[in-house]
Amino acid sequence: MRIITALLIVLGTSWAAHAQFGATLTPSPPVTGGDIANYCIFENKTYSPGAFICDVTLKPNSAPMECQAPDANHKRAYWTLHDGAALTCPK
Repeated sequence: MRIITALLIVLGTSWAAHAQFGATLTPSPPVTGGDIANYCIFENKTYSPGAFICDVTLKPNSAPMECQAPDANHKRAYWTLHDGAALTCPK
């Protein structure tokens, strides 16, 4: 009887620990609605303002592009060409 009780306790606590661990791995919800205007989009992926990307398909030696936050002239986040002095795209 003690063995069965001990086994039930061990299985019960390990199941609870597994359930808690699984809850920490759930991803955050996708960006939707009006919030999407605060992110840049490139190849169906969202990027936060300040992110850099290199579009080597456009031009292999091009300067990296930087995501800029919306401002008075732009209603949504937009891409600008970075000066490339500090960052260079791979060839």
